[in-house]
Amino acid sequence: MVEAQAQEEQKIDTNLYSRQIGTFGLEAMGKLMKLNVLIVGQRGLGVETAKNLILAGPKSVALYDPVQT
Repeated sequence: MVEAQAQEEQKIDTNLYSRQIGTFGLEAMGKLMKLNVLIVGQRGLGVETAKNLILAGPKSVALYDPVQT
């Protein structure tokens, strides 16, 4: 059961991620899809970084902005 789940997680949608696979490679893309990310701070650079990272396809992205306006 655990092996079947691990194999299911390894499947990469090559149509959806074709450009990223061409840039990063298949092995790096597999690692990226398992990645959990925390981004702290959401000013101009943080927002753009979050957008680009989310579009790359990690497992999850958490945003934290401690500054209250």
